[in-house]
Amino acid sequence: MDLLLMNGIERVCLDCGDRRILVPVDDDPCAYCCTSCGAAMLVDPAFDDDARISANVA
Repeated sequence: MDLLLMNGIERVCLDCGDRRILVPVDDDPCAYCCTSCGAAMLVDPAFDDDARISANVA
């Protein structure tokens, strides 16, 4: 539960087709998993404005 609250992000899940909460997988900063359907997704902060804001990356 702490992982979800501290590191979860909201993005469109391609499998669900709607915005969902994604949580990080292991220690990979780009690997996320949808909390609704379990789909794996890659979110690269260098190319994703929302991820840069969430991670406070310039």
